[in-house]
Amino acid sequence: MQAQNVCDVRRITIRRDGQVLNTKHLILTFNTPDLPQTVKMAYIRCPVRPYIPNPLRCFQCQRFGHSKTVCRGQPTCSRCAEVGHDSADCKAKERCVNCKGDHSSFSRSCPTWLLEKEITALKIKNKISYPEARRVVSSRTPVAGKSYASATSKSYVSTAIQVDASTAPTSATAASITPKNVAVDTLKSVSPPRDVKKNRKTRIKESGVQSHKKKRSNLSKKLHDMGDDVMDIHASQSDESLMDDLSPRPSSSGSLRGASAKPS
Repeated sequence: MQAQNVCDVRRITIRRDGQVLNTKHLILTFNTPDLPQTVKMAYIRCPVRPYIPNPLRCFQCQRFGHSKTVCRGQPTCSRCAEVGHDSADCKAKERCVNCKGDHSSFSRSCPTWLLEKEITALKIKNKISYPEARRVVSSRTPVAGKSYASATSKSYVSTAIQVDASTAPTSATAASITPKNVAVDTLKSVSPPRDVKKNRKTRIKESGVQSHKKKRSNLSKKLHDMGDDVMDIHASQSDESLMDDLSPRPSSSGSLRGASAKPS
């Protein structure tokens, strides 16, 4: 067997009626990381598969993960989960130490035992450490008593601000301010009221009209000043007579005519 990289051989035994019986299964230990598909034994080709041991349970505290030789816990009954007596003469009701179920601590139907068995199988098949295998199995195992709707539902957390009555204004009462109220107050302080917007538009419109009127007044004043400057120039006698001829005169009937005549 050494030629096939086998370094240890052990037969699996079982206990029946107080007797230890040998089985036809052997546990082979190879000195290579990868297992062969088959091995030859006396002209017989035997298939090889990974050996997955049962979870290690302590016979003293009935917990998984360690043996009795390194246990620091108190001796516990494997049937009733009580401390201080052995399970050989126990007649109490069965109770599991690990899952608190109505069965003994060594039962193969215990959910904790099945979980430890799955962790051990994943550790052997994927060649990973025990803590890593436990994390993988725990992440894909559903939590008991928790539905999908409750797991995917959104959780809301309400926060409050406590106001000291001594520093708060006398007209205001101490109250809890929620984030929603704070957001509303912030929006109100930023956006002006409608009346303010309307008054602002009216003021802008009135200021534009006043500016336009002021510009027209300044323009008419400038034109009037220019006319006064023209009239102040000393004109000759012929120019004055010409101006008299051009100035309109009212007719006898009170209506204006298209042309004016010189006085006699």
